[in-house]
Amino acid sequence: YTIEVQVQVEGNRKFFEIQTAPNDLVPHSIRTFMDLVENRVWDRTVLYHQVKHVVVGVPVGLDGIRKNPDTAKGLLFADYSEKFPHKRNTIGFQGSPGGPEF
Repeated sequence: YTIEVQVQVEGNRKFFEIQTAPNDLVPHSIRTFMDLVENRVWDRTVLYHQVKHVVVGVPVGLDGIRKNPDTAKGLLFADYSEKFPHKRNTIGFQGSPGGPEF
């Protein structure tokens, strides 16, 4: 799957794409991520720079209040494939088992 993300940086609209791992490698992670996208969990929320190359998407509004608590569910179990390792310029759920932050 490919998801287009729109962000606003200092008043300017920017776009980037997220391409997921193949569904057969991490099916629970992909289905959970796509459910969160479909439920618009991250609409009008915050992306922040955490450390080095890590940017985190968090389902909270600009007021700091968690958004969509009923639909912002994370993973039920860790879902990982050696064929799609965590490395720079990839996405993954944060925490263990993870989510909804990515």
